[in-house]
Amino acid sequence: MLKNITDFYEEAILKIGEGINPDEFAHMVYSYFHIPIIIVDEGYKLLAYANDGSFADPYWEDIVRFGTARSETIANHYVKAGYLESIPKANEAIYVDWGVSRDYPQSCGPIYVNTELEGFLSLLFMDPAVKDEACRLNTLLCRLFAILLQTTSYQKRTMRNPIRQVFARKFFDPENLNEPLDADSYRPYINLSPDYRIAVIGTFDEGRKMSELVRSRIRSTYPNVIYLMKQQFLYVLLECRSVDYDGIMEQKIAQVLGTLMLHAGISQRFSSFKDRARYIEQAEAALHAGTWTSPEKAVYTYKDHYSSIMLMAAVTSMARENLIPDELVELHRYDEENASSYTETLFAYLYERNDLNRAAARLHIHRNTMHYRMEKICQLLNIDPDEPQTALRLEIGFGIEKFLGTNFGDGSFHVGFST
Repeated sequence: MLKNITDFYEEAILKIGEGINPDEFAHMVYSYFHIPIIIVDEGYKLLAYANDGSFADPYWEDIVRFGTARSETIANHYVKAGYLESIPKANEAIYVDWGVSRDYPQSCGPIYVNTELEGFLSLLFMDPAVKDEACRLNTLLCRLFAILLQTTSYQKRTMRNPIRQVFARKFFDPENLNEPLDADSYRPYINLSPDYRIAVIGTFDEGRKMSELVRSRIRSTYPNVIYLMKQQFLYVLLECRSVDYDGIMEQKIAQVLGTLMLHAGISQRFSSFKDRARYIEQAEAALHAGTWTSPEKAVYTYKDHYSSIMLMAAVTSMARENLIPDELVELHRYDEENASSYTETLFAYLYERNDLNRAAARLHIHRNTMHYRMEKICQLLNIDPDEPQTALRLEIGFGIEKFLGTNFGDGSFHVGFST
């Protein structure tokens, strides 16, 4: 586990000098060692943490959830168990396997800055076989974190850069979107070069705590991002290094947001700031459509959700009775009155691009049965589903029904254009 400790130490010192913040430090530790880490101040108020999923220790999970340890936890457990006496007095991190940590053993060390206790850093190791290594690494991390808290570069990093703020406001604010934005005059301060993509992240946090957390984590992955908070959304300008980098970017943002149960819409690439209004709209539209149609995902790109975005525009701007083609309304009514499944049949036929054999296979019926049903549908509705405009109109109608929550049969077959 400690084989890369020297390389980590050198890299950490470099990052601290550049102005890494506590949350970025914690994620750097986790990405390097894959060890759950949590850092609190002397009163057990959360400073930073990093982990893939939830913690094994429910008490640490409480701190992450509420931002601090519960008063009764500190009084009834940490104090009575001797944590607040043993850990601050130790010169190095110790292995804690008593009290409430009996079932959740961990290494924990004090963070001292100029002889003053500033907090505690814990690594959540639950295997006694690695406790010695855990404590040695924990001790090093406590000292690195103490250096971080003392550096003037960290203090400068946490301050808002006024020039970057001005640029962010001009770039993202609606009132400035039609104004020219000279990238060259700002480049010494923003250090970004084409191509770019816009990400809009829904934080749902009017108190901005979640916004600050997301912003910090995005910066730990992309240190030079430009961002602006608008209401409950975090707007981010990202630099794209190559075409192949797009997928990596989406994956990294998904990793940042996944554990927080948040979502992001991402625009297509662009190279000129004068086109920014178009791509900001793309990211916003992708976020809104994606969270509506695929809430289980974290990241939605404009390209992948184009059809959903166009359908959503219709659904949200037109009277409901004008959204569904008359043929589908009539077919739904017929199915309801006759306990038939012709709507499902028609959808399968269109979904399989009017291929009778593949549609029959999708519905697990014989080809002759499929042929009979389609002939019946054509007679009932007086339509030719092989006519391009008719097929397109019906496909759009099925897509809109997906937005409206329509489903067929027993609910296992949902309308939509994706598998």
